[in-house]
Amino acid sequence: MKGIFELIKNNGVDIEILRNKLEVYISHQLEKNKVVIEGMSTEEYIEKQIAQLTRPWLRYFISYDPRPTLAKVTCPVLALNGEKDVQVGAENLMAIEKALLKGGNKEVTIQKFVSMNHLFQRCETGAMEEYAQIETTMEPIVLETVSTWINKQE
Repeated sequence: MKGIFELIKNNGVDIEILRNKLEVYISHQLEKNKVVIEGMSTEEYIEKQIAQLTRPWLRYFISYDPRPTLAKVTCPVLALNGEKDVQVGAENLMAIEKALLKGGNKEVTIQKFVSMNHLFQRCETGAMEEYAQIETTMEPIVLETVSTWINKQE
Protein backbone atom coordinates (compact mmCIF):
# COMPACT_ATOMS: atom_id res chain seq x y z
CA MET A 1 0.00 0.00 0.00
CA LYS A 2 2.90 2.37 0.64
CA GLY A 3 3.85 2.23 -3.03
CA ILE A 4 0.26 2.87 -4.10
CA PHE A 5 -0.10 5.76 -1.66
CA GLU A 6 3.10 7.34 -2.97
CA LEU A 7 1.78 7.08 -6.53
CA ILE A 8 -1.47 8.76 -5.49
CA LYS A 9 0.30 11.52 -3.55
CA ASN A 10 2.69 12.28 -6.39
CA ASN A 11 0.29 11.83 -9.35
CA GLY A 12 -3.15 12.58 -7.91
CA VAL A 13 -3.85 15.64 -10.08
CA ASP A 14 -3.80 14.00 -13.51
CA ILE A 15 -6.17 11.03 -13.29
CA GLU A 16 -5.06 9.41 -16.57
CA ILE A 17 -1.39 9.44 -15.57
CA LEU A 18 -2.35 8.08 -12.15
CA ARG A 19 -4.51 5.33 -13.68
CA ASN A 20 -1.67 4.26 -15.98
CA LYS A 21 0.90 4.20 -13.19
CA LEU A 22 -1.45 2.28 -10.90
CA GLU A 23 -2.12 -0.30 -13.61
CA VAL A 24 1.61 -0.90 -14.09
CA TYR A 25 2.29 -0.98 -10.34
CA ILE A 26 -0.58 -3.32 -9.45
CA SER A 27 0.21 -5.66 -12.36
CA HIS A 28 3.83 -5.83 -11.25
CA GLN A 29 2.87 -6.51 -7.62
CA LEU A 30 0.47 -9.29 -8.62
CA GLU A 31 3.16 -10.97 -10.73
CA LYS A 32 5.91 -10.45 -8.17
CA ASN A 33 3.83 -11.87 -5.32
CA LYS A 34 2.30 -14.62 -7.47
CA VAL A 35 -1.23 -13.53 -6.49
CA VAL A 36 -4.04 -15.71 -7.84
CA ILE A 37 -7.31 -13.87 -8.43
CA GLU A 38 -10.43 -16.00 -8.08
CA GLY A 39 -13.79 -15.17 -9.61
CA MET A 40 -12.61 -12.58 -12.15
CA SER A 41 -9.85 -11.93 -14.62
CA THR A 42 -6.67 -10.16 -13.57
CA GLU A 43 -7.66 -7.25 -15.83
CA GLU A 44 -11.07 -6.95 -14.11
CA TYR A 45 -9.40 -7.06 -10.69
CA ILE A 46 -6.91 -4.35 -11.63
CA GLU A 47 -9.67 -2.15 -13.05
CA LYS A 48 -11.72 -2.51 -9.84
CA GLN A 49 -8.67 -1.59 -7.77
CA ILE A 50 -7.95 1.45 -9.93
CA ALA A 51 -11.59 2.57 -9.70
CA GLN A 52 -11.34 2.47 -5.89
CA LEU A 53 -7.93 4.13 -5.72
CA THR A 54 -8.78 7.04 -8.00
CA ARG A 55 -11.90 8.19 -6.14
CA PRO A 56 -11.62 11.86 -5.13
CA TRP A 57 -12.17 11.17 -1.43
CA LEU A 58 -9.39 8.59 -1.26
CA ARG A 59 -6.97 10.87 -3.12
CA TYR A 60 -7.80 13.66 -0.65
CA PHE A 61 -7.49 11.33 2.34
CA ILE A 62 -4.07 10.07 1.30
CA SER A 63 -2.71 13.57 0.70
CA TYR A 64 -4.22 15.07 3.89
CA ASP A 65 -1.70 16.10 6.55
CA PRO A 66 -3.39 15.87 9.99
CA ARG A 67 -0.53 17.55 11.91
CA PRO A 68 -1.86 21.13 11.72
CA THR A 69 -5.28 19.98 12.91
CA LEU A 70 -3.81 17.84 15.70
CA ALA A 71 -1.78 20.83 16.90
CA LYS A 72 -5.11 22.61 17.59
CA VAL A 73 -6.56 19.81 19.74
CA THR A 74 -6.66 20.76 23.42
CA CYS A 75 -8.82 18.00 24.94
CA PRO A 76 -7.28 14.81 26.36
CA VAL A 77 -6.31 12.33 23.64
CA LEU A 78 -5.82 8.57 23.74
CA ALA A 79 -4.18 7.26 20.57
CA LEU A 80 -3.86 3.51 20.11
CA ASN A 81 -2.34 1.31 17.43
CA GLY A 82 -1.65 -2.33 16.86
CA GLU A 83 2.04 -3.07 16.32
CA LYS A 84 1.22 -5.19 13.26
CA ASP A 85 -1.39 -2.81 11.83
CA VAL A 86 -0.83 -2.73 8.07
CA GLN A 87 -3.57 -0.14 7.44
CA VAL A 88 -2.35 2.55 9.84
CA GLY A 89 1.26 2.01 10.81
CA ALA A 90 2.14 2.17 14.49
CA GLU A 91 4.91 4.65 13.63
CA ASN A 92 2.10 7.22 13.33
CA LEU A 93 1.74 7.25 17.11
CA MET A 94 4.93 9.25 17.56
CA ALA A 95 3.85 11.79 14.92
CA ILE A 96 0.42 12.13 16.56
CA GLU A 97 1.99 12.67 19.96
CA LYS A 98 4.50 15.18 18.58
CA ALA A 99 1.79 17.22 16.81
CA LEU A 100 -0.45 17.27 19.87
CA LEU A 101 2.39 18.30 22.20
CA LYS A 102 3.57 20.95 19.72
CA GLY A 103 0.12 22.53 19.99
CA GLY A 104 0.38 22.64 23.77
CA ASN A 105 -1.78 19.64 24.61
CA LYS A 106 -0.59 18.23 27.93
CA GLU A 107 -3.06 15.33 28.12
CA VAL A 108 -1.68 12.92 25.52
CA THR A 109 -1.54 9.16 25.96
CA ILE A 110 -0.29 6.87 23.23
CA GLN A 111 -0.03 3.10 23.31
CA LYS A 112 1.08 0.46 20.86
CA PHE A 113 -0.29 -3.05 21.38
CA VAL A 114 2.26 -5.76 20.63
CA SER A 115 1.30 -8.44 18.07
CA MET A 116 -2.05 -6.80 17.28
CA ASN A 117 -3.56 -5.74 13.98
CA HIS A 118 -5.78 -2.82 12.89
CA LEU A 119 -8.77 -4.37 14.69
CA PHE A 120 -6.75 -4.91 17.89
CA GLN A 121 -6.74 -8.69 17.45
CA ARG A 122 -3.68 -10.77 18.33
CA CYS A 123 -2.29 -11.87 15.00
CA GLU A 124 0.63 -13.38 13.14
CA THR A 125 1.08 -11.02 10.19
CA GLY A 126 -1.43 -8.19 10.53
CA ALA A 127 -2.68 -8.85 6.98
CA MET A 128 -6.33 -8.02 6.36
CA GLU A 129 -6.90 -11.57 5.09
CA GLU A 130 -6.17 -12.75 8.62
CA TYR A 131 -9.01 -10.73 10.25
CA ALA A 132 -11.81 -13.21 9.62
CA GLN A 133 -9.68 -16.16 10.74
CA ILE A 134 -9.18 -14.74 14.23
CA GLU A 135 -11.92 -15.60 16.72
CA THR A 136 -11.37 -12.64 19.03
CA THR A 137 -13.21 -9.51 17.92
CA MET A 138 -11.01 -7.20 20.01
CA GLU A 139 -8.53 -8.11 22.70
CA PRO A 140 -9.88 -7.47 26.21
CA ILE A 141 -6.70 -5.59 27.20
CA VAL A 142 -7.54 -2.92 24.62
CA LEU A 143 -11.05 -2.50 26.01
CA GLU A 144 -9.63 -2.32 29.53
CA THR A 145 -7.09 0.29 28.44
CA VAL A 146 -9.78 2.47 26.86
CA SER A 147 -12.20 2.17 29.79
CA THR A 148 -9.46 2.87 32.34
CA TRP A 149 -8.36 5.96 30.38
CA ILE A 150 -11.96 7.22 30.11
CA ASN A 151 -12.55 6.73 33.83
CA LYS A 152 -9.42 8.77 34.65
CA GLN A 153 -10.70 11.80 32.71
CA GLU A 154 -12.33 14.58 34.70
